[in-house]
Amino acid sequence: MDTCKRFFTAATALALLLAGASAGAAAADLEQRLNDEVQSLLLRLVDSGEVQPDQLADVTISAEPTRRAELGAVVDIGTDLGDGGAAANAGVPVLAVTPGGNAAALGLRAGDRIVAVDGMPLPEAAGGGRAATELLQQRLESGAGDLRLTVLRDGARHELSGPVRAYTLPGYRLQLGTALATASLAATGAEHGCGRISIFDTAPRKDHVYPAVVIAIDGRAPMPSSGPSYRVRPGHHVLTVAEGIDPQQFGDLQRLQRDRRSDGGYKELELVVEPGITYRIGSRFLLERRSYIRDNSYWEPVVYAELAEPCN
Repeated sequence: MDTCKRFFTAATALALLLAGASAGAAAADLEQRLNDEVQSLLLRLVDSGEVQPDQLADVTISAEPTRRAELGAVVDIGTDLGDGGAAANAGVPVLAVTPGGNAAALGLRAGDRIVAVDGMPLPEAAGGGRAATELLQQRLESGAGDLRLTVLRDGARHELSGPVRAYTLPGYRLQLGTALATASLAATGAEHGCGRISIFDTAPRKDHVYPAVVIAIDGRAPMPSSGPSYRVRPGHHVLTVAEGIDPQQFGDLQRLQRDRRSDGGYKELELVVEPGITYRIGSRFLLERRSYIRDNSYWEPVVYAELAEPCN
């Protein structure tokens, strides 16, 4: 049952990803993309250790048509929700916003703290930030029309509202068996290896390197991951990255300018991935450019470590 649940979650994520595909895409191209993504999901589950290959034998996954929507923002689910919204640290912190997503359309910014959804204070949700974001997700998928968020920004409350883009996903049925699973793993070209992009934070502070957030890989939001790394095929990739520099490194005016950036302050990092290598991504704080917040030249995305790790 646990295996089914994990694969069901992965398969649902795949369906949401493909829901945005162009209606004019050729059927053969769409089928190939579906095939590639399913194989990638299988490998990720096995590679992460969540599922053993023999557990994929005789598994059937099915779902009725569902409505799905994504906020399009990276939020801190581990946060303490504070004291009902009055404190400066109340609400769920927004770490990054995906360009073109629902959050960006609403006007949400990195550095905002979401304190209420449609007038309902998030601190009323027991269980901290995780429960609050689950409540937000339920609201996104309810199909109730416009979404209204109350956020804290620069010490003041702001009301953001607008329609949310949602997808009605078709029902599906996926059947795996021992032969099917083996064929799927082999068909991905696993013999050519794979690499990983990791945001696990072991960055050397002595070199002024801080955490980073991967917003997109090759223009697409990375698939949900149970850990701080993303599995990719060898070759050239372009990462869209947001910085996670400690706010205490900035003065009050610099923090204010940083929080007010409407574009998220993202940068691109080009990377040639070699098989069997994990690339740890961070954001380097350029101290001599500390005051250049507006032109976003105070930091740069970097690969601060390359680790040889089996990925097949």
